Amino acid sequence: MYEKLNEKMDVKSLFIKNKGYVRRDEIPDRTTYYQVLKMVKSGAVERIKPGVYHYSSHSPDYVMIDIDKIVHNAVLCLYSAWFFYELTVQIPQSFNLAIEKSRK
Repeated sequence: MYEKLNEKMDVKSLFIKNKGYVRRDEIPDRTTYYQVLKMVKSGAVERIKPGVYHYSSHSPDYVMIDIDKIVHNAVLCLYSAWFFYELTVQIPQSFNLAIEKSRK
């Protein structure tokens, strides 16, 4: 019982260390990865996309999420950037990102 509680705390601390998000390559071992998958099934962790997980109780205070966790080397485009840097009060309906032409 204590061991399971301790394992859950380790996974939670991993999410907290990474600001609520964890990518598959940031998970140290298979055991921890399987614990994350169990937490996804229980609803404590949300799968954003393959290999990117978000700890549900560690929600950000703002609308924007950490873009780099989901799309590496992406750049926010015009209206999304304005919102992110608080240059506008309008919340964009979608966030636009620019990526290299060779990536899809």
